[in-house]
Amino acid sequence: MSTLAEILDSDVTGFEVVYGYVLTFGSVHSPTVEIRGRDAIPSLLLSEDTALTAMHALWVPERVFAIRSIPALRFDSTAGSLLVADLWGDAGYWAFTYATSRHLLTLGIPMSAIATAAEQMRVGNSRRPPATILLRATTPEETTILPPRGRLPYVTSMVIDDYFVGWAQEQNRYPRTPINTIRKIYSELNPVPAHAPTPDRTEMSTASRWRRWFGRKEKASSPSRDLITEDADAGIAELEAYLRSKN
Repeated sequence: MSTLAEILDSDVTGFEVVYGYVLTFGSVHSPTVEIRGRDAIPSLLLSEDTALTAMHALWVPERVFAIRSIPALRFDSTAGSLLVADLWGDAGYWAFTYATSRHLLTLGIPMSAIATAAEQMRVGNSRRPPATILLRATTPEETTILPPRGRLPYVTSMVIDDYFVGWAQEQNRYPRTPINTIRKIYSELNPVPAHAPTPDRTEMSTASRWRRWFGRKEKASSPSRDLITEDADAGIAELEAYLRSKN
């Protein structure tokens, strides 16, 4: 896979709205905000199986988990793909929806302009507070297209006496309107030829499959392994160095 710098030196040739899974966890005795709120340390995993494998590897008694699916923007180029994810939905991807910035969704735009917009959302401005923006290199094969409709699953694990006993469905408050707006802007700026094939869209998973994956009652005693958690500023330092080199 290409480096972030190599991708930033290319131009956008494609775009998709995809989704990933934000995994957070903490002690069953911890405040909720430390388990699944703003104080939690999030990891963005790009497939359901990866999220479940990571959770299983970290499973120990008295540890609870939250898995929340979120939309993300994938910009493709001949050098690779750039993933931009607003982990908590705070920004609403405003840097791509303003009347003065909609051109960023036009094919052929420099990839560095996309990264600069992501940095603007991370820093914020007088009207918008800073947001937790993840920026990283990826590939189309690593990601899954977000269906145009349907809910975004959000579940938390339930443990009784050190046993996993199921999932609790939670309400995912991640705003979907900005994503729909971005898709609309992109389709207006880049009309799809009538003969172009429609990409397959994988339906979102449900907690029932995750429950089957774990089993109804599994002893919470698997040996813990360290999970490489996502740095919320991942790619930002490299981006800033790249921009400085161009000045």
